Amino acid sequence: MITLSRTRPSRHSGCQRCRIIRLYMMVVLGLVLLALMAGDKMHYMRAVTAEHIAAAIFLVGSIGFVVKFVRWRLELRREANDPEQT
Repeated sequence: MITLSRTRPSRHSGCQRCRIIRLYMMVVLGLVLLALMAGDKMHYMRAVTAEHIAAAIFLVGSIGFVVKFVRWRLELRREANDPEQT
């Protein structure tokens, strides 16, 4: 992360892209360790497929969009009805 002076990066932080990559690598490492330790006990994970994950991502994104859209519309309506706002 670059400070306001743009001369030296702030300590103990990285750019957002680096943090995302680190988080991804930690999650993948955790999944690999889980798979190695669980072995045959992972039979219940057969239900988790790419289609189910894609459907869950789509569902969560759709719900998030609807919530943000409704909040935005309510905020517009509130601003239009509030005579003290400039």
